[in-house]
Amino acid sequence: LRGCLESIAGGRSVTRRVISECDALGIKIPPGISPCRFLDLSYFMGEKWAKNIYKLVATAMGTFLAQIQSIFSLPVIVWKGTFAKKALAEMEETIRHIMEKKLINPDWSNVEFRFSSDPENDALIGAAALFLQKIEK
Repeated sequence: LRGCLESIAGGRSVTRRVISECDALGIKIPPGISPCRFLDLSYFMGEKWAKNIYKLVATAMGTFLAQIQSIFSLPVIVWKGTFAKKALAEMEETIRHIMEKKLINPDWSNVEFRFSSDPENDALIGAAALFLQKIEK
C-alpha cells in the first residue's frame, strides 16, 4: 500500500499521524481514548494541529477523488469507516474545492457522497449495492 491513498488518508495512517503529532508537540492522549477520537475532540476544540490533519486528509481525498472522477464520472461515491462518517461533514467543502480545481470538468465535483449501510462488515458489497440503487433510478 506504499504511495496509495490509504497510506495518507486511511484510518491506520491517520492514527499513526495523530500519535506522532501528539508526541512531537508533547501532548498526551488520554488513556482509554483512541487517537482518532482524540483527533476529533481536538479538532472540535479548535486545536491547530488537529485542523491541519483534517486539512491534509481532505486535500488527499480531494486529489484522489478528482483522479477517479476524471476517469469514471461516477454518479455516487460511497464512503465507509467511522473516521469518514465523523469527519466528512467537516472536510466535504475542502474535498469538493480540491476536486473542482483538479477535475477535467469541474461540474463532476457535484458527485453524491453516501455512506455504506454496513461499513464494518462488507463495505465493498454495501458500496456496490448503493451504487446500483443510484444508477437504477
